Amino acid sequence: MELLEPNQRGSNGHHQKSPGAKSEPLVTKPKKERGEDLGPLLTAAEAAIYLATSERHIRHLWQERRISAVKVGRRVRYLKSDLDAYINSHRRDFPYRGW
Repeated sequence: MELLEPNQRGSNGHHQKSPGAKSEPLVTKPKKERGEDLGPLLTAAEAAIYLATSERHIRHLWQERRISAVKVGRRVRYLKSDLDAYINSHRRDFPYRGW
């Protein structure tokens, strides 16, 4: 079945292709899923292990909008790339003091 533009309806209301007319499909190819490009979704516990902190601190960072999260239904998940961005934004170079 070929998809036709809305203005190519016949007298009976059904789509009919006019001879020689080019039509663009109404449906486009699906875009890549966000998770494919940015890594896996992590739970608060997994994010806490990754950042070497507590689950409570992860949830606190999310509530303060200091890290991004994805809601999957009622659950909150964290992208590893967002956690990496948080780490990079808080990276500081300290001078060597000869400890």
